[in-house]
Amino acid sequence: MSPQSRSLALVAVLGLLAPPACEAGSPYGRNAPASAATPTPAPVAPTPTAPAQPSAPTPPAPTEPAAPTEPDATPVTPKPIAPDEAFAVREREAAKPEGVTLQDAGAEPRRVLTIAATKGQRRAYTLSLGLEVAMRLGTRTLPPTAVPPLTVTLSTEVTAVAPDAITLALTVDDVALPEGEASARVRGALEATARNLRETAGTLTLRPDGSIATLALRGPAGPGPGGNALEPERGGLVAALQVLLPVLPQAAVGVGAKWRAIQTQQQGEVTLQQTAEHELRELADGVATLAVTSSHVALLADTKAAGTTAKLDASTSMDVDARSGTAQATITLRDGAMPSDASAVVDSVTRAQVSISGAPQAVTMRTRVRSHLRAAATRGP
Repeated sequence: MSPQSRSLALVAVLGLLAPPACEAGSPYGRNAPASAATPTPAPVAPTPTAPAQPSAPTPPAPTEPAAPTEPDATPVTPKPIAPDEAFAVREREAAKPEGVTLQDAGAEPRRVLTIAATKGQRRAYTLSLGLEVAMRLGTRTLPPTAVPPLTVTLSTEVTAVAPDAITLALTVDDVALPEGEASARVRGALEATARNLRETAGTLTLRPDGSIATLALRGPAGPGPGGNALEPERGGLVAALQVLLPVLPQAAVGVGAKWRAIQTQQQGEVTLQQTAEHELRELADGVATLAVTSSHVALLADTKAAGTTAKLDASTSMDVDARSGTAQATITLRDGAMPSDASAVVDSVTRAQVSISGAPQAVTMRTRVRSHLRAAATRGP
């Protein structure tokens, strides 16, 4: 996941699920790759902890003028978390060397996949963020809960293009709350998340291989409703972009090409290392379709280090002992600095110690974040 996630708001989990005694808790184009026929989305490998289901077809999406008949990537559809599924987590590991390793260049014809962006290029996106979570508090296992997805409308503008980087300005234009019934706690957490996200903006800088050099998002500061509680994750935006942006080999590749990308990313109070296996499934008419399967784990360097404690609210803090997980994604690359369509499922387990009003409590959380990024029509420079 692209490193996996914290959840729609990891900060919100205790507020959503904890029993009354815990109510004090408050709840990373892309490329313009190659040439010749329409890509066919491919299924993604199953999560190790849950049986795989066939990918569900994507509903009709807003059409870009340059390619009005091309389908979007097929969203990954996971099976709901079962109450008896394991809460196993990998212990922290030592960091591995970062970089991209091409394992198979694939069939001819081959092309170098590159980011195609020009200064002033603007693009609007919708980003759906949904969450399922199950939790153990001490020896008690709480029932799994599904949080309906928020839909974020996101604007991007390429502000700088250099040989070593492309910089985009990101702005959240709106956040739509899901329809349907939800408990008062869930609804309240969603409303707080939406309030914060509506005031979010920042910058994204991509390296030539498409990896994230910097991703800085800012939002409302201070203790108002929601306040800065979502910093530094901004309600799941950071984790979603990290998993939906692939890393590209700097060599010519064709259909069937495979490469591994290892990178380190910061998610809140924890440094994660992500190992992502990429496969080029389709390459035609300037459009590429990738399948990405990845795993992530917290690094040893953060153990007991400053910054490993997350402050959930004035009376609740969380120390993360370990975090690990897996992710699957399907990604369509067309023109622009970001994918034209990408969907992912990130499955993570976090083991932590939570202190609620000074009382410590062992917590293990299983979270599954579902995200779907889709480009709207080009707005032009």
